[in-house]
Parts: sequence; C-alpha cells; structure tokens
Amino acid sequence: MSESARIRAVVSRTPDFARRLRDHAIGHGFDSLSDERSDVARFGVDAHVYEYSTECSVESRAALVWSSAAPRSGLGEAYIESRGLDASVLIERDAVRFDINGNPVVALRNFVDGRIMNVVTRRRRVGELPKAPGLTGCHNIGSLVGRIDQVTGDVVVVEGVVDSLTAIETFPGVAVCGAHSAGAMAALIEAAAIRVSVTGGVLWVVPHADGHDGIPGAGERAAITGGRAAMALGLELGRTLRIVDLGASEDLNDAWRAGWRWSP
Repeated sequence: MSESARIRAVVSRTPDFARRLRDHAIGHGFDSLSDERSDVARFGVDAHVYEYSTECSVESRAALVWSSAAPRSGLGEAYIESRGLDASVLIERDAVRFDINGNPVVALRNFVDGRIMNVVTRRRRVGELPKAPGLTGCHNIGSLVGRIDQVTGDVVVVEGVVDSLTAIETFPGVAVCGAHSAGAMAALIEAAAIRVSVTGGVLWVVPHADGHDGIPGAGERAAITGGRAAMALGLELGRTLRIVDLGASEDLNDAWRAGWRWSP
C-alpha cells in the first residue's frame, strides 16, 4: 500500500468530532446556519461568495476564509507576544493570520496533499468558549501550521493552536504539525509516523500533561495511542520516536514561558 493510501486509511477510521457535533446539532433542531453566519462575520467574507463556497466543498469554504483573514493585527500580535512568542517570525512564515476581532487563526491542512480543510481560531479573551473553534461543519482531522506531505526529516507533533505556533520557535529546523485537539492528535501522530517511516528522521511528540492523580488525561491518552501506532510502523521509542518531557509544565507554551528549552 502506498504512503498516501495508508495515510488516507488513518483519516477514514478516525472520528471527525467537529462534523459529528454539527450532525448532532442538526438532528436535535439547532440552527447550524447561525454558526455559519458567525463564520462570515468573523472574517468579513462576502456572504454571497461564502454561501456559494459552502455548496461546493468544505475545502472551498476553508480556503476562502483563510484568504480573507488579515495578515496583521495589533491586538492579535500583542496576544501572541503575551504568550512569549515573536509575532513577526510567525507572520513572516504565514503560520498565523487574524480574524476581524484580532484573534489569531491557523490553517488546518489535510495529510495527503496539504489542502486547507479548516481554519482554527484561538480566542484571545480568557473564559471565552470554545477557546479554539474551527469553521462550522469543516473537518478537524489534519495538521495545523505544517504539512505532513512536505516532511522530509524530523517532525514534531503538538496539540492546539498556541503550542503549534510555539513549536516553530521551540524546535528550529524541525517540521511542525499541530493537532486541532486531543481527539485529533493520535491520527496526526500516526500520519506523521507513516511519513517518517518513508523519509527517515525522528518523530517528536509533545503531549499536554493533562492527567491527574496518576490517571492520563485526553492529551496523554492520545499520545499513547498514537505512539503505539508509530511503533507498529517500525519507529523505535527513544530513537526514532521521542516523547518530549516538559517537566512540571502542562503544555509546550507554558514550558517555553517558564524558560524550558528543547535539547535534541
């Protein structure tokens, strides 16, 4: 089986929680169109163009929103700097753009050819939920920031928008691929492992330390599941599969701001 066929198989057997949630909402009488109208408002997209794109495909809609996102934002850049990151570096790489409220947004790309499947927002305001929404009805299985199909050596897999942006600075020279959520991380680890098993290199995994009282949290469970899949593909724990220890920090950005630095 080819590399692309194996990666497609990973996606096909992984639940897409964003689409399940939308289907559940429609089945229970909720107005999903109100969320789609919110998508239009947040990015200033022409409503008629957006409506046409929704009839075409989720890829068309996501690509339209990404192209409409602002390349700069004073509020958004200040938020990024408050997380200990260099906004100019991230903007220069086109890793981040901004919605009309100054919230950072990142493109989510599919594993096979890097097409944009979703645009994920990281809300700046504390307590505003959900803190990292994607577009209504779009896929959430994919890679934030980097592209699996362009990995040629080492790659690091992280969880969430902020950790994905943090990894660009934390892991210089390493391809960065971020999962939208813990529920999407195991599939991303497996897809990255398939790629690394072909191209060579090391797969670095940075799970959220979200467990309590010795019980693994969602991020840790996803890392365990993905790590087992990676080892089944021939990666060797401690050599070509490396789990990053963040010490007492819960996630990569917390560790970065606390002074932790990666040492290969």
